[in-house]
Amino acid sequence: MKLKHHSLLFSIFLCLISCKNEVLKVKDTPSAYIIGEIANPHNNYITILQTNGNADTIFLDEQNQFQYKFDSAASDIYWMKHFSESQLFFLEPGDSLGIYLNTEEFDESLSFSGEGSEKNNLLINTFLEDEYSVNFIKKSESYPPKEFKKISDSIYNNRIKELNRQHKKFKFSDNFFSFAKTSADYQYYFQNEQYVYLQNKYNRSNVFSNEFLSYRDSLNFNSKRLSKFYIYLRTLDTYVKNITAEQCVTTNSPDECYKESKLTNLRAKLVTVDNVIKEQSVKQRFIKRLGTEALLLSNTMEDMMETMKLIHTVHPSVKNLDFFNNLADLQRSLFAGKSISSFIIQDISGKKEPITNRVKSKTVIYFWNNNFSQRLTSKHHKINQIRLEHPEYKFIAVNTDLIGFEDWTKLLDNYNYNRNTEVRLVDAPFEPQLYTDLINKVIFIDEDGIIVSGDAILQDTNFEDKLDSFF
Repeated sequence: MKLKHHSLLFSIFLCLISCKNEVLKVKDTPSAYIIGEIANPHNNYITILQTNGNADTIFLDEQNQFQYKFDSAASDIYWMKHFSESQLFFLEPGDSLGIYLNTEEFDESLSFSGEGSEKNNLLINTFLEDEYSVNFIKKSESYPPKEFKKISDSIYNNRIKELNRQHKKFKFSDNFFSFAKTSADYQYYFQNEQYVYLQNKYNRSNVFSNEFLSYRDSLNFNSKRLSKFYIYLRTLDTYVKNITAEQCVTTNSPDECYKESKLTNLRAKLVTVDNVIKEQSVKQRFIKRLGTEALLLSNTMEDMMETMKLIHTVHPSVKNLDFFNNLADLQRSLFAGKSISSFIIQDISGKKEPITNRVKSKTVIYFWNNNFSQRLTSKHHKINQIRLEHPEYKFIAVNTDLIGFEDWTKLLDNYNYNRNTEVRLVDAPFEPQLYTDLINKVIFIDEDGIIVSGDAILQDTNFEDKLDSFF
């Protein structure tokens, strides 16, 4: 039934798009159209983001459909965001692109039709192939470098062959072909860089030859156009991790150098970013993320002052320095010995109260945010496993999304979370947006609502040991 509806919808799209092209002569103008439907939407709008920073909000009609005209469309990559999900697409003047997606099967259901669909369906297939390569990397720990490189090169060459085949068939523009080629290149660079990271972390007997690492000569650390492109950022992030760890192991234990949540390692990454990335749109993304993580792991005034000094040294934006100063104030309020009574939360019944009203014994509070949905499943799964082993341990999950009560309850249903242990933050002393950065924060609270410790990291291997010593 779903497939029939999907086919009927696209037939309607194609008809509408054909009519628009015929009447409006889209091909002869710099304009472009998108038209589509969101099945099972989480809210009543989508947002279109452009590389130049422009954003357009498009509201869904009663049939959950939308349409939008770009009067002067740039030949470029765009992002369509709905709730916590986003999808890249490529649009050019003259395109009339039909888009269909079902939020319950976001990646699997996404399809394109109409003028411009060929290039976007190619990008979808490339994304799915990227998931394949990520799975390949996870299983490649036992491969020696020569064997890995042989497979990695084969995956890359097959992608390029498919791109050339479709280019010959559909006659892509030079702009799109260049972007698609760059996408394949960075998927190749990423899988190699990630392999290097995993080998150096878990199997330190391998030494990588200059020939193996020759792909690094092609890395561009300063592409403004790609500054929001996921695989590009992921590649640079892995490179920064590798370079930082490689420098660290010359004077420190490898086990310490590969702890990603270690404060000194985060500071070292900030220095690496400052050294290798000069394009501000790229650099600021890394410094804001790494600086945020480092600040929230600075649990003494001495640590915080050192972290802030480094951030002020490497960060060029006065505006974002204000963000870090405010975040530092928030972090100081979460030092050991402080009370969290100023956190006002709401539970599933709608009741609002200070979070300390729910703390009757030693409690662990952790935070989550739907903007970081890729981390949610593993985080809640780990807490649930601990609950099964230690039902006497008390946990409270605090959602920091800046959304309404009904949208929050939808999130709980979507992720099938236990409503009895979930609350949402509705009021607190600092700028609400700051609290969305607490996703890695775990706070141990005593029975009086006083913070005992705020330095636990859920992903650390010794997290359960800290729990045992606390309870």
